[in-house]
Amino acid sequence: MKKSRILGYALTLAATLMVGSAMGQIPTTGNYVKVGTETDEGDAKNQFSLVQKGVAYGFYVEPDAAFHPTYSADGKLTKDFTWNWVCDPATGVIFSNATGTGTGAANGANFTTISFPSKASYVVKVSEKAPSSWGLTCAAAERSFTVYAFDAPTFSSTQDTTKTDTDVNKRKPVCKLADLSTFKFNITSSGTPYVNYKVSVHKAYINATTGVVNVGENITTVTGFTPIPTTNEKFGSAPWDYAVSSGSLTGTTNSGALSIAITSALAPATQELATYELSVDPSKLGLVVPTSGIVAYRITLISANGLISRKGDFGSTGVVPTYTYYAADGVAITGTGDKNATYDLVIAAAPKTGPVYHIGNNKAN
Repeated sequence: MKKSRILGYALTLAATLMVGSAMGQIPTTGNYVKVGTETDEGDAKNQFSLVQKGVAYGFYVEPDAAFHPTYSADGKLTKDFTWNWVCDPATGVIFSNATGTGTGAANGANFTTISFPSKASYVVKVSEKAPSSWGLTCAAAERSFTVYAFDAPTFSSTQDTTKTDTDVNKRKPVCKLADLSTFKFNITSSGTPYVNYKVSVHKAYINATTGVVNVGENITTVTGFTPIPTTNEKFGSAPWDYAVSSGSLTGTTNSGALSIAITSALAPATQELATYELSVDPSKLGLVVPTSGIVAYRITLISANGLISRKGDFGSTGVVPTYTYYAADGVAITGTGDKNATYDLVIAAAPKTGPVYHIGNNKAN
């Protein structure tokens, strides 16, 4: 090939790189990090990507600086370069931009979101390709990484109203606050759960034959008690990362009434969620003994999420979002009809001894 022709190709390439560009995807925060098992890829905890099934997560490819010289400064991609994304297995996997192509506009050709349909492991591959019009026959090597997809968070109450009256988790009435014990909810989640909860007060009725307590309608308040409205608890300023396997954290709301402990760790290789016990200390909820009768204080766990579910709420730029929360059955919260979990604390005023009656002394006349 003549030197003049080679020089012509070089000049054409330079001109194309300078003026024929498309806006790429540059995250604006440090929330995006490298993923993969190559030796130059980030820390060990990011050699794979953890996701929640059914939630779209963002991924972007750093373009070759030799062909996109201004990308690191302005995010511009050279026109007509493409990034091809594939997944194995592919069934049900949804790419928002499976074959992104630079168009000369701000179209984020090297970015895609991916949603995975099932609890499973997946292998994602991506490669950058130069425009066919350039006549380049060399193909870029694929980058690949493993994705582990988990179920959504779920939770339940440990109170079982089918148990006997002597069981501590029955709605067993007490007449002293000191007789109330710390109780628990069970949570499965992909890393430190955040929760929403509330405390309300209800009428309670005792079956005179069986002694079983039934909880009735909500009442506004009990003298001296203020209901706790829906409250968000994030458990301190230093949540665990996904690999933590033991320990506990205390919340910051309502005098630290809520705390959470890990009972089993997240298992990426088998896509098993971590399990947690959410403990509630009733002595920190401001409960009072009613002046008469019997009431039930109902603690409602409204919703929860997890570290990996929250990860799915980050947008394409990685900006901290408003987090999605999930109902007890793992369905994203959509309104007042969502399933929750409750635990009832039944408190009765001490019985009042009434007057004694007899047959009047003069009734026998």
